[in-house]
Amino acid sequence: MIFLLLFIFLKSTSLFSATTDTAMLAKKVRDYKMLADSNQTASEDMLMEILRELNSLERNYNLFRIKKLEKIIHTEMNAGNISFADSMSMKIINQVQKDRDSSIYSYAYILRARVHYMKVKLDSAGYYFKKANKNARKFQIPENILASQLMYGISNVRMGDYSKGIEIFKEGIELSREFNNEQALANMSQSLAVIYKRTGNITSALQMNKSAIDALERIGSQKNSNPVSEKKEV
Repeated sequence: MIFLLLFIFLKSTSLFSATTDTAMLAKKVRDYKMLADSNQTASEDMLMEILRELNSLERNYNLFRIKKLEKIIHTEMNAGNISFADSMSMKIINQVQKDRDSSIYSYAYILRARVHYMKVKLDSAGYYFKKANKNARKFQIPENILASQLMYGISNVRMGDYSKGIEIFKEGIELSREFNNEQALANMSQSLAVIYKRTGNITSALQMNKSAIDALERIGSQKNSNPVSEKKEV
């Protein structure tokens, strides 16, 4: 029965194609089935490996769907159709919850938070950025941890809560260094510099501004040390 379910799943998700991952997984399922049909002892580890890869394949498919819908939402937001984008972002959250794939919740939460940020519903935006941050930390997704951390801080600053913003951005700087992300470090430092300038702490503002510039210069140095190879003339 398990073999039938595996093949039905692969076909139903439109992933049963000539890609490396799906082809390899399908072969493992066939090998396992041959062992079982011939009354040979099939390894339990082999079955567990198949199930792990199946879960990974399902997650990649769910994430692929979110990213496709994300492009549609961004297009609609840029066109001023915020209400449509809002409705669509909620449908995405409902769908990922229905799929019970909690490892990708942060992607859906960030998307909805950005829509609410555009609608200047800052309380709600902050709520979803915070949920995204918590979920991304649970599943260790660095890009979502840093993106939600930055926007959660900005949402609080726009609501006038500078002390909360300082707290969030300081933690964001630590996280950026932990994940070795110079762009995020520059963004967090610059955001912190803005708060310090607004509150009259010029010395700290200048320090954070220098930190941002240093991070950007390191990015530039890294790019220059890895020049793109010249294209060969055809």
